[in-house]
Amino acid sequence: MPSEVTHHYFSAGWLRRLRRVREIKQGHFAQLLGVSQGTISKWETGEARPSSKQIERITQFFTNAPAPARDAWLSRLVKYSDRQVHVMTDADHRLLAASQPRIKEWHRDYIDVASLPLSESLPDDIAAAERWLVEHDHPTVWLTPLVVAVEGRKGGPYDIDPGLLLWERFPLSDGTWVRLITNIGEHEIPAESVQFRKNMPG
Repeated sequence: MPSEVTHHYFSAGWLRRLRRVREIKQGHFAQLLGVSQGTISKWETGEARPSSKQIERITQFFTNAPAPARDAWLSRLVKYSDRQVHVMTDADHRLLAASQPRIKEWHRDYIDVASLPLSESLPDDIAAAERWLVEHDHPTVWLTPLVVAVEGRKGGPYDIDPGLLLWERFPLSDGTWVRLITNIGEHEIPAESVQFRKNMPG
């Protein structure tokens, strides 16, 4: 059983994002869980919280339910986005898709970057965020988006613009967790998120 299930972690934003990525309407999801649509709505707005058993069922559903069309949809969403965004496997940082603005930022051909493990030669601020995740119980923290402040980099395997990166995790239909990384502005920081800056206290 995935560690996300055993921790019984839940946030309203996490449920709302996963349901939308899976393209499941509130009413249908309510039927699958045996609750009312109003209950789902309250969970997604933070007015109510599901029980530990319900959280386990929700997490198992999103981890195990096959949705290959959703996987293709996520890839298309990233590739044709007008924002700086890419998606990679969470375990080994293998690139799955990137938008044209992201490729332009990197100053590399997509095929060149796709062949690189993106976790190699990380700048200090991103490497510090990766270490922080490991030190703070990665699976549980990851169900909440992480906002990482980066100083940027010119040169190296690929360029990185300074600013804020939103890191989010989603499960693919085969159970593989992927990380969606999007450049955002200060006004776009989700209310339900963890913010990381390199020199913040542990």
